[in-house]
Amino acid sequence: MIGMGERTTAVAIEILCRRLFDTGQATRVIAIELPHSHAFMHLDTVMTMIDTSTFVLYPYFDRKPAQLDGDRG
Repeated sequence: MIGMGERTTAVAIEILCRRLFDTGQATRVIAIELPHSHAFMHLDTVMTMIDTSTFVLYPYFDRKPAQLDGDRG
């Protein structure tokens, strides 16, 4: 999961995905679009993983943000 905000562009995420897939380090990458605000500069400012399947989400963050979901292939 990668945050796509003010400093991380869709092009940069595509490049990273290619490298992760080519080296076998990932089979799936999900990019979450963050609001363009300094308060949401990093993905960990809006969500924190507390268990393998549980996240705590900032209450004012859109629960259905735009996302790019890419699989190898």
